[in-house]
Amino acid sequence: MTRQSSAHQIVVGTTLNTNIKTGSRKGRRNYNVDFKKRLAIAACETGISVARLALDHGINANMLHKWRRAHLAGGVGITELPQPEFLAVTIARSGNTVAQCPVYAPSPPMDLPVPKLPAPKPGVIEIRVRAAILRLEGAVDAATLEQVLRHLHP
Repeated sequence: MTRQSSAHQIVVGTTLNTNIKTGSRKGRRNYNVDFKKRLAIAACETGISVARLALDHGINANMLHKWRRAHLAGGVGITELPQPEFLAVTIARSGNTVAQCPVYAPSPPMDLPVPKLPAPKPGVIEIRVRAAILRLEGAVDAATLEQVLRHLHP
């Protein structure tokens, strides 16, 4: 132990906590998977107070409850990311150039059936002009309706 004046740093024997990794955001800690699993399993034991267990390990009780629920649900949330799989690639060279690989043309697009639009539902158009009522029933096309309206109002 080294001690200097109060304006300077005091160096003491320190044991680093290996369960904590620096977080991705300021003020946020990341705990390693083994630590999470160990505490989640301990929190599932009968008679264990989750709040006390969290307090003893210096973590938030809500976080330990979350790890415990994840453990009981099959470990979701406390598993490690899967390791990426790499494929072996061999580059064949002939002389100073890379060998040509065959290129396959894409297959032509498939002809998909065009869905048939349902027939228009029969409806009713009722037009009242002064004392007259014009009532059109059934499916009326736009051209017919345009003709009727044009003749109603000269």
